[in-house]
Amino acid sequence: MNKICLKKSMTCCLVAFASLCYISCSQSMFNALGDYKREVVRLKPDADNEGLRQNQYTVDSVRELSLPSGMELHEATKIVVKNGRIYVMDSEFDKTIYVFDTSGKFLFRAGERGRAKNEYIDGPADFFVDDHRRLHVFDSNAYKIIIFNDSGKVDKVVDVAYLHPEDFGMLSNKEYMFDFNINKNESNSVLVKCDKYNYVERELLQREDVYTYVASQQTFYANGDRLSHIPLLSDSVLVFKGDSLEKVVKFDFNGRFIMDEEPTLVVGKHTPKEISAYKGVRGLDYYQETENLVLLRYTYQSVCTYWLYNKKSKKSITSTALIDGFSGLYNFFVNENQIISLVFDTGEPFSKEMYDYGYNRVPEQLQRIYDGKTKLPAVIFFSVK
Repeated sequence: MNKICLKKSMTCCLVAFASLCYISCSQSMFNALGDYKREVVRLKPDADNEGLRQNQYTVDSVRELSLPSGMELHEATKIVVKNGRIYVMDSEFDKTIYVFDTSGKFLFRAGERGRAKNEYIDGPADFFVDDHRRLHVFDSNAYKIIIFNDSGKVDKVVDVAYLHPEDFGMLSNKEYMFDFNINKNESNSVLVKCDKYNYVERELLQREDVYTYVASQQTFYANGDRLSHIPLLSDSVLVFKGDSLEKVVKFDFNGRFIMDEEPTLVVGKHTPKEISAYKGVRGLDYYQETENLVLLRYTYQSVCTYWLYNKKSKKSITSTALIDGFSGLYNFFVNENQIISLVFDTGEPFSKEMYDYGYNRVPEQLQRIYDGKTKLPAVIFFSVK
């Protein structure tokens, strides 16, 4: 999905600036969730805007990733930077997680495919990192979480087959939350919180509270002590801070959301081609929030679109390329006021058309990537002003 969105975003015009409206109040939507804030963000998907311009960010550093001879990084389905390390998951091709230090030096691969208890059946589906550099990796095909220590050795394997989860998240106290297919679970829940022994502590959402009953992978993202969760095909995001629900953020696309306009496209029997022909917003892909920034990625007219909100300046941008003039970035990770991403070596990473458009719109560190002077893959750290 990421590659499809990336390729289309290179050729499509920039979409959407959004008018932002935060409406907050304290209420209780579901009893199990307790009290929380309610926020509504109104976006205009048909408005035009550009990505971050040079005067809106600084490139802090560009780190080339070193890999041992014969090892190649093909894809990044998730990137996390925490505790002085860079974690890159490839769940599509290499089926593992690569770990580097923040200088880009390769440290180890976390896990291999195999039939043993401490190996992946088909590769990692999602992962989280705790404060002790332990990797908690979810193998969705085997219904287990493999915990690696800070040197890449397996410490523990947690069997969660009794829940049949499709995805998992980890709160700051290292307790898990699970998103799962309720058709395999008698409790009628689609989101639960477990205690430290991995027994269900609370049911947070039930089938009548969400649009659909089939969970998807990577519906959770952690940034600092916040954990966000997007129920599949929902227009809202649940944001947990610590181990309690801080708020629910609803995104209003002026009615241009698939579950508002044409819900039968996704709950009925239709081909992927029929669904992709829908011209509005098909879904929220991921949401990340820190004390300084909010980053949302959603799919609009089959193109990945980013909405970035700066809490300090109260300004936002909406664009198919987060950085104006540089379309080669996706799968971002937000850390305080810093945004981190990875650019790959694709043989010819930039066409002449892209080069002519973007070269003079980006700072010198990114011009070096255009010129082929930076060895790829590389991780880019930039701060939003």
